[in-house]
Amino acid sequence: MKIWSYPGIYPSPETGEPTAGIFIHKQNLALKANGAEVNVIQTRDWFPVWPFYNLFPDWKRAKQSARPFSRKLDGISVYHPTVFSPKPSRLFNTPHGDLKIKAIVKFLQTQNVKKGKDVIMAQWLIPDGYHAVKVAKELGISVAVEMQGDDIQVWPFQSEIHRAQALWVLENADLILGCSDFLGKEAQKLYSKPLEVHTIYTGIDLQKFKPLATKKEKDEQRTKWGLKETDIVILNVGSSIARKGWNELFEAVSVLKSTYPTLKIVAATGGLSEFTLAELAVKYGIENQLIDLGSVSNIELPSLYQACDIFCLPSYWEGLANVLCEAMSSGCAIVTTAVSGHPEVVIPAKNGELVTPRNVNELINALEKLISSPELRQSYGIEARRMAEEKIKSHEDNAAKLYQLLKTII
Repeated sequence: MKIWSYPGIYPSPETGEPTAGIFIHKQNLALKANGAEVNVIQTRDWFPVWPFYNLFPDWKRAKQSARPFSRKLDGISVYHPTVFSPKPSRLFNTPHGDLKIKAIVKFLQTQNVKKGKDVIMAQWLIPDGYHAVKVAKELGISVAVEMQGDDIQVWPFQSEIHRAQALWVLENADLILGCSDFLGKEAQKLYSKPLEVHTIYTGIDLQKFKPLATKKEKDEQRTKWGLKETDIVILNVGSSIARKGWNELFEAVSVLKSTYPTLKIVAATGGLSEFTLAELAVKYGIENQLIDLGSVSNIELPSLYQACDIFCLPSYWEGLANVLCEAMSSGCAIVTTAVSGHPEVVIPAKNGELVTPRNVNELINALEKLISSPELRQSYGIEARRMAEEKIKSHEDNAAKLYQLLKTII
């Protein structure tokens, strides 16, 4: 079987984006390990030669982000077929999405794709899933579409076009997948007709993200990150945007800091940014509690999880956050919001605490429950790791299940 992965984002170390869509790359590597031939399609926009690319902002951006036609990443071929986008738009008004579809069809025709042999798999319902289903129909190959969160919970409700595209994909894709049971239920609500959705957890590298065996090892990791043995460390990993719950977390810490003077909040950010955490910390008077690490490489993340006492992700919505799964696998006590797929893996009073989004009082109480009890943090951490092993499982375990499902549509 040859799988053509079509992600909206994908790691690109050459352009300074080594972790963009890293979870998709890990899934692809695991599919490859299960015997599939996996290739990635990520289009690039066309631009003319100098000085003409300076005439339009789109051309200028295309020039600045220019990628080679093909590259290799950990043995997986990544192709960047060119989307020809002539200007001015008043004369050439074909929607950019249609131009993408045309470029992908043309590229795959050069690869001699065949029904019963090739499958295209989009990692988001829209717009990528819409493009993928259109391509598959034109080429006569099978198509699978995954849902990650925003693509079913948010984007279909932003415009009638998005909603229509989402419904069309749910109607026409050969296989619909979600990274949590919750997303399948959301798709069913939107579609309002019988719909089969298969849950495939993204998975975790259980050997990379694992608990430490001794207190000495933990102290060594804390020293590495400039943390003291007596510090009570709350970690959050996510973009510096409001929906990740930074305001609520910072407000909670501002209330708790007087009772727990050694309290520290460690932040690892990257990707989208709506504000700087340093300015937000000043707003809430916790600049002495904040350790803002900025972007942390995927190589360093396991050490950071191991150094913390509590992992707190008070986001407003998710699919099933990868960082939450990694923290659980690392043996962290969890405080997060009862949204989307989180209640499927975080069990209150067993491996973590669930709170209502935007509810600062609930967040304060949940954090204080764990801050005040090292024994409870340890117990929750042990159970969090067990949940990671038994339910979330490894990339390879989930890829094996996905591979078998893909065989059914081939």
